[in-house]
Formats: sequence, structure tokens, C-alpha cells
Amino acid sequence: MDWPALLLSFAVRRMPVERREWGAAMLAELAQLQHHFARWRFALGCTRVALFPPRRGEFIMSDRMKHWRNSFGVAALFSLLINGTLMFLAFFSGNPEIQAGGSPVPLLGFFRNWLVLTLIFTPIVSGLRISQSTSMKHWLIPLSTATLFGLLLIAPFAFMEWSNNPRIQSGEFKFPIVLFFGLWLMPTIFFLAATPLVRGIRAGEAILAHPVSLLLRVGLLAFVALGWLNLLRDQMPCFLGVPNCD
Repeated sequence: MDWPALLLSFAVRRMPVERREWGAAMLAELAQLQHHFARWRFALGCTRVALFPPRRGEFIMSDRMKHWRNSFGVAALFSLLINGTLMFLAFFSGNPEIQAGGSPVPLLGFFRNWLVLTLIFTPIVSGLRISQSTSMKHWLIPLSTATLFGLLLIAPFAFMEWSNNPRIQSGEFKFPIVLFFGLWLMPTIFFLAATPLVRGIRAGEAILAHPVSLLLRVGLLAFVALGWLNLLRDQMPCFLGVPNCD
């Protein structure tokens, strides 16, 4: 006797009329399962939902929590990779504080930078997940485009730094890789943060439908843009070959 099917059929008969279509679909799904344990697990799960359905508000809150939890996890991973790369570059560029080791300061700085970047990346990842499907292709396209955008933007300044500084050409000073990593990272973040906004406008979505999200995104874009321009202004004398610039 097919006990899982009997259990689920009993639960479906107790459901309200407007939800029995869902129950019939679950019975059809159960018929496709062959493994005994899988059938029992599926039947018990569907029975629980059929007899004790969560309220609609609980569904929405659960979905939102899951969405933001997954977005935070992806953002934390990106932040970890970026901060790890930054520390790697700083170590091999001769940063004495990191090379000395034994001090909690670099680790505290690493954690602080990781947390800040994670908080910045979380709404960006959330926007990309909403505006795109979850396939790897649709993740790689904006990431690769943003990476290329950042590289093209800093390429002229990297060339100016190298060509106008004979000490770098002679090997007396190392090329400031960490500086250009930061100059690349900020426009890359800007591009990724602007991507969902631009797609929403092109799709005809109402810009003011989510004013709080829009305000946060515009604030992030302004913060990143101003930070990049300020860093560029501070380093422009070095790019132009001014002697003894900092």
C-alpha cells in the first residue's frame, strides 16, 4: 500500500477548495518520485503545509529574509576575495606593517575593510539578484563588464604614472599597485551599483516605486564617485610627474 500517497491525499481533502489545485499538483509530483525515503519526506512536507499553511505575511517575510541572507553571504564572499587580494598586493609591495606580522592592527584593519565592503556590496548584490536570473551567465556578464570598465578608466593614469616617474622605470620605487587597485575598485563598484537602476529604467519600471532603496543606491553612487574623484585629485601631481609628490 502506498502510505505516502494516502497521507498526502488525506491532507489534500482537508484543504480549502481554492487550494486543492496546489494539492493535486503535489500529488502529481509525488507520483514521479521512486525512492521510498524521498517519497516520505516529500509527502510529510506537503502534508504539513496543507494542514498548517503559513500566513501570506509569513511567506513574504521568510522570502525577504532568505533573499537578504543570501545577498549578504555573496557580498561577504566578494569582500573577502577583494580584501585578501588587497593584503596580498600590500604584502608584496613592501608594506612594513603587514610584513612584520605579530600585530593585531593588520587583522583589525582587514576585518574593518571586509565589513565595510560587505555592507556596500549587499545592496548591490540584492539589486543584481532581483534584476537578473540566478544563472552563472547572468552573474558573469555584469561582473566582467564592470571589471573592464574599471580597467579602462584607470589605464591612462597608470600609463602616466609609469611614463612620468623615472624612479619607477629604474626600479628605485615600486609601481603603486595598491593605489591603482583602489582606483579600479571604486568605479567597478559604481558600475555594479548603477546596473540594476539603469535596467529598471530601461524596462519601464517606476523609479520612485521604492524610494528608500533608490535613496540608498543614489547615496552609495555619490559616495563612491566623490571618493574616486578625491583620490584621483590627490594623486594627479604624481601622475603628471611632479617631483617629491606623496
